[in-house]
Amino acid sequence: MILLLGGTKDSRIIAERLIDCSLKTLITTTTDYGASLLPKHPLLFKKVGKYNQADLIQLLDDYSVDLVIDATHPYAEEISKNIIEVSQSINIDLYRYERPRKKSIYAKYFDSYEQMIEILKEKNGNILLTIGSKDLSDWSKPLDINRLIIRVLPMISILKKCDALGFSPNQIIAIQGPFSKAFNKILIKDYKIKYLISKDTGAIGGLNHKISATLDSNIQCFIKKRPNLFYANKFSTLESLISKVKAFK
Repeated sequence: MILLLGGTKDSRIIAERLIDCSLKTLITTTTDYGASLLPKHPLLFKKVGKYNQADLIQLLDDYSVDLVIDATHPYAEEISKNIIEVSQSINIDLYRYERPRKKSIYAKYFDSYEQMIEILKEKNGNILLTIGSKDLSDWSKPLDINRLIIRVLPMISILKKCDALGFSPNQIIAIQGPFSKAFNKILIKDYKIKYLISKDTGAIGGLNHKISATLDSNIQCFIKKRPNLFYANKFSTLESLISKVKAFK
């Protein structure tokens, strides 16, 4: 059995490829919605939830897993750290699928949101946050919240969080991405955006379109760098990953 840590579009593609290779796969997602996007197949088993190290060890044992693939989001740092430590402690093979990245000369990169915020405190203009809902409080507290326009998933739990943080309905764009360059440009224009904030999500996460839209709109794009975690086996193409898995099995 292969354990595929998922919740991303990458992981859904990998799951389909593993099924095509007749490989029995257990895939995890953090939400029921994420699980609903996965195909139904007798070789694919689904688990929904968040897993600490003890949970992961139990999961590996319950399903007799002999190979783990980490295809979680580039910024899902906690689960990635957990599986790295677990794989080392029980000596199980771990492969990481790393989304391809290409640094753009048209964007500014930062190690943390705090660095961005310190700069933006001295600037004027609206800020479009395209970083998801997890870190919204990092932004709503130190900055004037009225400057912030947030793009989040249209889920009740997330909208309740936005309301609790003090965001008004006219600041919330609740829609699932990724989005085209043209759509990003419309949002930038209509909301009078001066700064767009993103993570380094790669092309599959719509980053290229964000950068192009900010360039055309003559505004700045600030990007938070990815966490730098060590994996002994890391793959940046699906073909190389699937080839390695097939050789392992």
